Amino acid sequence: MSNSLSKAEILRGKDSFLHVFQCGTSIDTVHIRGIFTSEAGKSPHGGIRVGFAIKRGLLNGVQRNRLKRLMRESYRTNKNILASSPMQTNVALVFLYSPKSAAGAAKVSLGQIETDVKRILSKLASKL
Repeated sequence: MSNSLSKAEILRGKDSFLHVFQCGTSIDTVHIRGIFTSEAGKSPHGGIRVGFAIKRGLLNGVQRNRLKRLMRESYRTNKNILASSPMQTNVALVFLYSPKSAAGAAKVSLGQIETDVKRILSKLASKL
């Protein structure tokens, strides 16, 4: 499996995110909540599409973009965890970072994000 994250693998559009948030099942970790749902129909880009979101309340744009980059990098390097489980349906997955406080969000490291992403991916692989 390639270690890249192509444009076809990215979940896009307000309606796609709303569908995941309204109909999805969540997996909670310390810093990140993973919300996933199965998509209707066969998509041309394969089994899983992923999106990254952060609540706007406490963070400025620089901090939100940094955290999204960390989540994308963690997913990109660890998406092979899902390759071990056979995909029967298409899955839409959103990683939602919701900080407890703005001060705590500024101190989050790649290691902490990566641990949470690995935990979410392994739980998702066991549920599929």
